[in-house]
Amino acid sequence: MTDHSELHDLATLLPLGGLSPEDERRIDEHLRAGCTECERALRDGVVVADALADGVPRIDPSPELRGRILAQIAREPQAPGAAMHAQRTVAAPPPPRRRRAAFVRRAAVGLALAASVVAAVGLGLEARDLRGMLAAARARTSELEEQLASAVAERGALARELASTERMVAELTAPATRTVALAGTPELPQASARAFLDPEQRRLVLVVYDLPPPPAGRDYQLWVIVGNEPVSAGIVDVAGGTGKRHEAASLPAIDGPVTIAITIEPQGGLPKPSGPIVAAGSGGI
Repeated sequence: MTDHSELHDLATLLPLGGLSPEDERRIDEHLRAGCTECERALRDGVVVADALADGVPRIDPSPELRGRILAQIAREPQAPGAAMHAQRTVAAPPPPRRRRAAFVRRAAVGLALAASVVAAVGLGLEARDLRGMLAAARARTSELEEQLASAVAERGALARELASTERMVAELTAPATRTVALAGTPELPQASARAFLDPEQRRLVLVVYDLPPPPAGRDYQLWVIVGNEPVSAGIVDVAGGTGKRHEAASLPAIDGPVTIAITIEPQGGLPKPSGPIVAAGSGGI
């Protein structure tokens, strides 16, 4: 026994031309029996089919297309009566409403497929573009992070340099600070330097001028000589060139005349001077 809800659905789909001949026969017999509910469903289907058909321009096949179809049918093996049926079908197209409905259905399917292809292509291009943009953004972020790290390191170095300079200025301008000028010796006549001594803090700041790099395997060593006792004030690094500053702390008590000297010593320095003096100067404290 046929379910009435199934016939109701068939009545709705009938105007769209999507039923098989068997389903068309069944719904036709049902409607002839006088089912008012399925008649209303049929009318609703007609309204939907008309709305769809009105939204698509009508395109009638050309005579050339009709001729090509008949010629193709003639070339292929046909069942008895099939050629006559095909000729009648081409010569007499289905009623306009059903033909429009069938065309709407095919057009809708074609448009849906085309939309799917366009969407897929669009999404593929968009995803590819987004991946490229993301890779570029990551590269730029990495570059900026490296620049930031370099800037932070440079800022730290400048801050330390500023603090050291401020400390040196404070030492150089302290009331107890004494200045000793160092001049070159015949060993290195162009050498010159200036020492700033703070006897209270037992600190020394040396600024060197025109002092070339020492010979290979040798270092410049600074000495503070009070009386006849030289005390090492460390290795003088002249890699920075003119105006290079050297600092020393924990010097011996300076309560009388002092001599500041620079000698050339073996690399790393010695407890007592042994090499030639390249610059020296004395001052009273």
